[in-house]
Amino acid sequence: MNRVISYLLPLVRRLFLLLCVVGICGLMLWPGGTGYNSALAAAAAATPTGSTTADEPKKIEIVFFWGDGCPHCAQEKPFLNMLVNRYPNRITLKSFELWYHPENHTIYKNVTKAYGLDIDLVPVTFIGNKYWVGFNDQIRQEITEAVADCLEGEIVCPNPSDIAAGVIAKVGAGGMGGADSPLTKEAPTLGSIDLSNKPLILSTALIAFVDGLNPCSLWVLSMLLAIVVHSGSRRRTLLVGLVFLVTSALVYGLFMTGLFSVLSYVAYLRWIQIVVALLALVFGLINIKDYFWFRTGPSLTISDQQKPTIYSRMRAILHEPRAPAMVGATAVLAAGVSLVELPCTAGFPVLWTSLIASRQPPLAVFYLLLALYLLIFLIDELVLFLAAVITMRVAKMQEKHGRILKLVGGTVMLALAAAMIIRPELLNTFQGAALLFLLAVLGIFLLAGIRHLTQRRVLAGRS
Repeated sequence: MNRVISYLLPLVRRLFLLLCVVGICGLMLWPGGTGYNSALAAAAAATPTGSTTADEPKKIEIVFFWGDGCPHCAQEKPFLNMLVNRYPNRITLKSFELWYHPENHTIYKNVTKAYGLDIDLVPVTFIGNKYWVGFNDQIRQEITEAVADCLEGEIVCPNPSDIAAGVIAKVGAGGMGGADSPLTKEAPTLGSIDLSNKPLILSTALIAFVDGLNPCSLWVLSMLLAIVVHSGSRRRTLLVGLVFLVTSALVYGLFMTGLFSVLSYVAYLRWIQIVVALLALVFGLINIKDYFWFRTGPSLTISDQQKPTIYSRMRAILHEPRAPAMVGATAVLAAGVSLVELPCTAGFPVLWTSLIASRQPPLAVFYLLLALYLLIFLIDELVLFLAAVITMRVAKMQEKHGRILKLVGGTVMLALAAAMIIRPELLNTFQGAALLFLLAVLGIFLLAGIRHLTQRRVLAGRS
């Protein structure tokens, strides 16, 4: 097993570098993907606003059926929201998710039947007497023109809910099937606010926090700070620590952006989600194994062969007389260490990017979630860094600390992987995400108790 891991690690590191390059390309070249891209903005901006002399402007209803994880649905959702914002208080968007909310299937069947359709596909959009199955550039243009004709033209566009004998009106405009759970709500100053990403915020915060409890990165940072603090210069400690943290975060962010760029095209496929979950499952089991049998068998840690090189580069930073050279050496060290410690860190970013990509959020939402992830990921390292700058002392990372962090990370990773395989919809709600992490916490205490009892029995047997 160790031979297999030693063979795979160079390949994984090459993949890491490739994904960082993809992430850079994604930042520079991505036209917007599933987000508010220029094409969508142009389509909405090209819609004539017009004016009306009537006492009350014309209003229309759009009915939209979609699936959580469908890439075409994810492209259409922000476009429809743009149209709603383009015509304030004149468009009622009724949105129904089908894949995870079977209660919406009856509505779907009634509406499609009323329009003479016999399909089982998403996305499907209804405006007046017209409907569209799927979403592409042509459909986007047709919907834009249909909305303009209904609102500014002479034609009369009946509500789809009226055509479907009021079935939608009875249930309400709930995006999740309930009258109190619309996909979007109107705020006086903010316009249309997408509320479907709240569970992703919770999952992002929890995953990032546990990912930050990484024994490899904490060990490297504590060793670096210990060496720099030895110089007695608070300014040098502050500069080296900041450069190290910022560079590590940038490299990590590029890696995750590259992963997202790749997974956003395939993560909605169920078998891709299962493969990612199985990979995380293996990572989690190895981390839990390290808690019980540290450095025995396969291990996701920085190897002893790599530590002398890391030590020598740290000492070289201490001996740099000029600040620019010291900053450059620290940045190179941080980038190199990010590659070396990849086995310790890869599990959570792969899980998180797969989770986010499968939801196909707008690109702007992804970057906001990524920024939140990196900020929370750095919290524990920031605490260690600030403590070192203020006190000019550094707490030493010991094996017992590493074991506990391995247990926490491995158990949470195991819970997330199991959920993605068995019940992926758990992460779609606040309650599901909270329940999942609560179960992980219980698992941590259970495994810690098992190890404690085992050690007591071993000691009792020896005596």
